[in-house]
Amino acid sequence: MGVYKENQVMGSVIPFAILILALVVFNVYLFLLPMAHRM
Repeated sequence: MGVYKENQVMGSVIPFAILILALVVFNVYLFLLPMAHRM
């Protein structure tokens, strides 16, 4: 039962972590894009 509960938690955490990571990468990309154009 403990293993099942851990798998449930991981199942809900992983997509959330991927979403956060995608947002961070997107923000960094938007932040660096104007700097790259200026160079």
